Amino acid sequence: MSSRHATPSPAQHLIFRTDDKPLRLNGVLLAAHTFLDEDNGESDTRVRLFRTEKGSLVWAWDKIEHGYLPEDPEPENIQRADALVISATEPARTPAEVSAEAWERRPNGNGRLALASVRVWHEAAHRDSAIADVLYTDVE
Repeated sequence: MSSRHATPSPAQHLIFRTDDKPLRLNGVLLAAHTFLDEDNGESDTRVRLFRTEKGSLVWAWDKIEHGYLPEDPEPENIQRADALVISATEPARTPAEVSAEAWERRPNGNGRLALASVRVWHEAAHRDSAIADVLYTDVE
């Protein structure tokens, strides 16, 4: 992976999900973005993108009670949470194929979620060459 920003060393990450078992992965957090809810103060929207050591991409998104640290809230402070795994190993695929699918399947259930996922994608492209390679649609 080439980068303009240093990519952190792989670590174990736990991703809480409200309607399913938590995910556990070894990899790096490529980017995260949180929209703070300044209007009604009830919840904030957070989107994160991870790359596992074997090359899979994992989108994680949640609504967090406003006022808690967005980097590491406790499960009881998460109102809704979900994640999506784009596997690089089942079936075996190239980093470009995994990245292209991750873009197509990004979280976009509402306006805040869609905008946060686009911002995360662009930030992740600074740290991950496979994402950078599919960042733009080329027009000739």
